[in-house]
Amino acid sequence: MKIKNLLPKVSLAAFSFAVISCSSEQDFEPNLLPSNEIEIAGGTLNIPDFGFYERLIENQEEIQLGSFVSLASTINGETQLSSNSRLSDNGQNALLEFESTILLDILDEDGFVIIDNKLFFLDFNTELVAVTSDLELRQNLLEGNYENENILLFDFEDDVIGILEDGGESTVNPVEAKARIAASQIFDPNAPLLTDGCAWNKCDNSKYDSHKIYQVAGTNLRYRLEAKHVYQSAGIYFKLISEAKHMRSNDGILYQPENTSISIRYDYIYTSKKRSIGTRSETDEKIRWENDLEVRIYESSRGLESFIVESQFYVEIGGNHASPFIGWWLFELQRIRKS
Repeated sequence: MKIKNLLPKVSLAAFSFAVISCSSEQDFEPNLLPSNEIEIAGGTLNIPDFGFYERLIENQEEIQLGSFVSLASTINGETQLSSNSRLSDNGQNALLEFESTILLDILDEDGFVIIDNKLFFLDFNTELVAVTSDLELRQNLLEGNYENENILLFDFEDDVIGILEDGGESTVNPVEAKARIAASQIFDPNAPLLTDGCAWNKCDNSKYDSHKIYQVAGTNLRYRLEAKHVYQSAGIYFKLISEAKHMRSNDGILYQPENTSISIRYDYIYTSKKRSIGTRSETDEKIRWENDLEVRIYESSRGLESFIVESQFYVEIGGNHASPFIGWWLFELQRIRKS
């Protein structure tokens, strides 16, 4: 089943609005569409059940949806969002993965869809799916208020419909959700996201010369930044860190430590196999004037059952050695996770 006129090619080059944009409370009295099978309820697509939703995706037959405003049409510039919010670079990257898919045609301008009388909210900034059978909680979802017991939370990687059909519960707790939201607020949304060469347990900037080495024009003088977050394991020793090292080289070959301003913005949640440690999370920023800054997230003789780590780096190129002032490295590493 294909949604008529709702499959434009989506361009995110200039898109800087968040899917979590907040619109005023909407009237959920349904307006029947010509098909008498799909409704528009308060500006949101209302799909009868999960089977109908599956056929909608698989068959992509044409159906007339009247005045429905999809997320695809919004980010394509055909209509305007109800309020102005920014997507983080992670959020834009997550949204870009679904470019030209029917998903963006099904979601309304704020990222909602109703399926089987359940309200689904997809937050691309935090990669969370919030689900509730209480349509009056729409505003709570828009505001990131997930503490109501009638709201279930899932990760983008979860098979949400399968879990719901089996009567399952949330896979993400409200504490983790708060941490993800806080990270999306403290992190600079303009920071490029580095992804190449990253694995589940390690990500660094070694694949990106533009975010690793700065050479002063007309000289052999170079400044170098090594940034990473990594989970290290050696059987009887386990460590989880974010770290940045700043160096300089006068000949472009041999490097030595060089102090500078280093900022690491980090967000993590983990569950240790050691019961006395349990589950912990934090979202914060650490700033120092030095050549090597490490955020030690976890260190123990016992490993981690699960973790998620995100890190963003803001480092002055050259420190006091650079004259005149050059600028800053700013980037975010792809999150690492174990689940």
